[in-house]
Amino acid sequence: DGIEPANHAVAVAERLKNDLVLAKCLKMLSVMYIETGNFPAAMTALTRALPVARNAGDSEQESGIFNNLGLAHQYAGQFSMAIPCFERSIEVSDSAATPRLAQALPLLNIAVASLYLRDFSRGLSAAERAIELLGEPSDEGERMVRSTIEFAYTRLLLEVRNVPLALERAKMARIHAKGAGALGELYAEMALGLGEVYDPATC
Repeated sequence: DGIEPANHAVAVAERLKNDLVLAKCLKMLSVMYIETGNFPAAMTALTRALPVARNAGDSEQESGIFNNLGLAHQYAGQFSMAIPCFERSIEVSDSAATPRLAQALPLLNIAVASLYLRDFSRGLSAAERAIELLGEPSDEGERMVRSTIEFAYTRLLLEVRNVPLALERAKMARIHAKGAGALGELYAEMALGLGEVYDPATC
C-alpha cells in the first residue's frame, strides 16, 4: 500500500526540483521495495537517490542511502555485497553531524551480515562499536536498535562459545527492550532463549 504514494511523492519532488526532498522520497520508495522483496526496484531507486543527495550536500541522507543499499543486498542474501555498502555508510556518517542512531544502524547491519558470513571477529567488533556509539538509549527508537544490537551480539558470542558474556548481553537486551515495542521484546526473549540452550546449566 505504500508503493503508490511513495512513487507519487517522488513525482512531486521532481516537479519541485528540490534535491533534498527528492533524495528523501527516493529513499522511502526504496524501503517500500525492500520490504516487499522487489530488490531490483529498490536498487534502482537508491541508485537514483545517491547523486541527488550528494547534489543537495546532505551527508546524512547519503549515509542512509548506502545503508539501504546494504539492506537490499542483505535481504536478498548477498551478505558479502552488503558489507561494503554499510562500511561506506559509516564513512559518510563519520564526516557529518549525523545522529548517533543513524551511525549505529550500519554497524548493527555489519554485525548481522558477518554472522551469516561466519566472520565472527568482524561481527563482534561491529556490535561492540555500535553499543559504544549508541550508549544509553534515550527514546523508543534507540531502545529498539540497542535491543537488536544486543541480540546480534548475543548470537555472535554464542557462535564463539563465550556463553557467560552472551548471557550477560541477553539480559541487557531484555533491559533495553522495555518500551521498545513488541519486536524489541521478541529479540530480547530470543536472545535469552538461545543463551539458555547454550548454557550447560539450563540446556
